[in-house]
Amino acid sequence: MNSNRPRSEQNRFKPLGFTIVEILVVLAVIGLLVSLIVPAVMAARGAANRLDCENRLRQFGVALHNFESTHKHLPVGTIFTGGGPAGTDWLPTQLQLLPHLEQTAMYEKLVSKMRHSSADVVIPIFHCPTEDVSVGISYRACTARHVGCTELPNRQFTGTLSRGYGALSGRTSLNPLTLAEITDGLSNTAAMSERTISYGPGRRFEKDRDIWFSGAIDVGFSIQAASEDETVAVCKALNYTPTSSYSPFSGRNIFAVGSVSTFYNHSIPPNSSITDCSLSSAKHAPDDSWDDDDCGMVVGARSRHYDRTVNVLLMDGSVRIVPPHVDLEAWRALASRADGDISL
Repeated sequence: MNSNRPRSEQNRFKPLGFTIVEILVVLAVIGLLVSLIVPAVMAARGAANRLDCENRLRQFGVALHNFESTHKHLPVGTIFTGGGPAGTDWLPTQLQLLPHLEQTAMYEKLVSKMRHSSADVVIPIFHCPTEDVSVGISYRACTARHVGCTELPNRQFTGTLSRGYGALSGRTSLNPLTLAEITDGLSNTAAMSERTISYGPGRRFEKDRDIWFSGAIDVGFSIQAASEDETVAVCKALNYTPTSSYSPFSGRNIFAVGSVSTFYNHSIPPNSSITDCSLSSAKHAPDDSWDDDDCGMVVGARSRHYDRTVNVLLMDGSVRIVPPHVDLEAWRALASRADGDISL
């Protein structure tokens, strides 16, 4: 009987839209697709940024060998440009390499500036794309397995815990290294790696960016007598939040030389949960702590890569990706240049 009704009257009884169940199913499918696609997109973007970061670090490897070919020795820890034995403006390894990174004009511009005025300089080749701080140096020179005190011409107390020292250690222009002195092998010796950059003053302490000045030396801790693990244990014990005894300038000043700004070491694994620290005490408030002495430093390789790995430049110019779960002794061995120990 219904078949005899007009077609318009039949259509009047058909639903005109989606049911709630259908809408929920569609939303669930869309949500599932998004949950699958977004992580893949983020991982692809992270991988691309890490590759870009790796390529920039590899350019430093080419620059190192070009520098050595030109000068017949490797870049020194620092060049003092005046003002007595310790100088007034220091040129760290990274700046010395600028002419060999096709950045001669930038080099000449920078060496005419005082060190503190260079804090906000942006040099893309110095910067890893995954780092969200736009200034400073992402790529640090390897001093050694561990560092005692920054080596200066007028200081006898140097890195007593370093065990073989690094290929780009804190040596001055009075004592440059040659490739022949890297007897552990170029492919077994780290040159540079990544280190996260501090956000700067005015923010609370960031465990994976800033440097904590513990003051352990002031209460009797001896760098001369201590082992690497004892020094690391001091940093590991720092488990509260400091308000004054730290530097928020790590990596920000491209003219400052030392573990706070331009060096790192292999005392702890990459992206370690242990706080980077100094055994010295801070002489200045956090907003003025450019020049705090860096004795007994634990400054590890750190990155912002999605998989928590770091890129490591070896002295042969190759780049290796190292995870945080790397064997600690193998990681430490990679930092020394001439003690015959094992590496990765």
